[in-house]
Amino acid sequence: MAFFNYLRETLPPFFPATKLDKLTCGILHWRTVQNNRRKFPEVCFSQISPRKIVICRDYFLEHVASHPEIFSKK
Repeated sequence: MAFFNYLRETLPPFFPATKLDKLTCGILHWRTVQNNRRKFPEVCFSQISPRKIVICRDYFLEHVASHPEIFSKK
């Protein structure tokens, strides 16, 4: 949980989805999120144009923290 608290303090409230890898130091990957997009609530993302998606930090981190299996290796 300390990692998620750190991310809550350091990530901006909204940020481009393509910056997820860089902003989380490679811990969370946008490609993984894209592949599992159906598993995330719609409030985690905001599509601002046909090709640009913004992540809503608080909803996104809350969901990731409560569903760690999304990012676990199988």
